[in-house]
This record gives sequence, C-alpha cells and structure tokens, in this order.
Amino acid sequence: MVLDRTRITPGIAVGDDRFHARWTTDSDDPFEALTAEIAVFALTAVTGHAAVLLHKCEASRCMLFFTRLDARQHWCSDVCGNRARLARSAKTNRESSTAQST
Repeated sequence: MVLDRTRITPGIAVGDDRFHARWTTDSDDPFEALTAEIAVFALTAVTGHAAVLLHKCEASRCMLFFTRLDARQHWCSDVCGNRARLARSAKTNRESSTAQST
C-alpha cells in the first residue's frame, strides 16, 4: 500500500483568507506522491467532518456514494433520479392494471 511506503506530513496553508489542509510526502516519485495525496483525501472524506454528508445513492442498482448537500437529494445524479422515478411509475402502473383486471 502506498501509505505504508510513503511518509506523509500534514500541514496547514493559508490562502484566500482561509486555512487549508496541506499534505507533503518524502517520496521522489511523483506518481507515488500523487497516489498518497489521493489516498489521504479519500480517508479524510470518509472519516473527517464531512463524512456525515456522505450517503449511498438510493437508486436500486447504483453503488455510488455522494455528498448530500441538500436534505431533498436522494440520488447521486439526475440519471439515477430519473431511473428511480421511472421504476416507481412503472410499478404503480403495473399495480393499477393488476387491480383493474381482478
């Protein structure tokens, strides 16, 4: 694993009147340094303060997660939302046609 081979040092940078997390590595390999930085940001996303906003898409066949910034957001994209609404509509139509035929 990259994080086992590369020493990562956290730091704080100031910019745009805000503080930013900054990570430096001791690796001379740019690919390994980039991979380590991506791994740190991924770990921060799922364990940091924003982790409470991380939700699984509610579409039945979707496996993606997204950052829910609005309480009304249930899907990772418009495509998943459209598929879910279409499936719900088809189910309602099937149930109503079954009820009418009996």
